[in-house]
Amino acid sequence: MAALLADKELTKDILCDIGMPVSFCDTLYNCRVICLNQKILLIRPKLNMADGDNYRENRWFTPWPQERQELLDF
Repeated sequence: MAALLADKELTKDILCDIGMPVSFCDTLYNCRVICLNQKILLIRPKLNMADGDNYRENRWFTPWPQERQELLDF
């Protein structure tokens, strides 16, 4: 993410939706990161994991607790 945001032309006037793992409080979450003009606007962790057939997200990620809705300042 740092390399993407370091390039001033790469996200200039383009709203980017990037999927990436985010570690928070020693837990790994599967997240969507929304950025525009070299700034992160939103980090949205998944609430439900895909866990059937070929998908096994729970091996790597933890779903965000539904009761824990927080807005964090960056």
